[in-house]
Amino acid sequence: MYYFPFAMEVKNDSPRQSVKQILCVGKFEQRKNHHLLLQAISGLKEQYAFHVKLVGEVSSKEHEQYMQSICRMIDQLGLQKHVSVLTNIPFVKMHELYEEADLFVLPSANESASVSQLEAMAFGCPVICSDDNGTRFYVEPEKTGYWMKKNDPEDLTRCLEALLSDPEKVQQFSKNCLETLKEVHDPVVLGHKLLEIAQGGKR
Repeated sequence: MYYFPFAMEVKNDSPRQSVKQILCVGKFEQRKNHHLLLQAISGLKEQYAFHVKLVGEVSSKEHEQYMQSICRMIDQLGLQKHVSVLTNIPFVKMHELYEEADLFVLPSANESASVSQLEAMAFGCPVICSDDNGTRFYVEPEKTGYWMKKNDPEDLTRCLEALLSDPEKVQQFSKNCLETLKEVHDPVVLGHKLLEIAQGGKR
């Protein structure tokens, strides 16, 4: 049995902005842990210049209720100037959000095989994801991002601060993301590996 990783082309390697743009993509439902991200950044807003975009699907009453609870939490924590909520963004428009992002955060729990880490890395975005994420191994700690402890806002704060406090690290991680995509997840590279497997060559 072979595990074959997702393929992904490099999309962007443009310079980043001074105000760090943090992107979080996921349906507005409890396990996506948007509230945990808000808790994590609430203690950082006075120290660092950043803006968080929460991007997600709202297609049910439950989604709407959860999204409204997130908006209330933004108000309660005084994060109105630091957080934007964007709903039901067309897929063809998502690349613009990835291009603008400096960091990508996926704080959700019980993710079996998310591909959004690779999508972010394809745009040179260092990734923070939960240590129980089924595809967390796409992210190499201290090289292309961090694994945060599941459902732990304090550990997410630690991971975020490690990047927000060190622009050079963000830049290096960004380069590492692009290199990893080219070396490991490029469709041509994966095609050659698949051919080797089919022909009984090296695994």
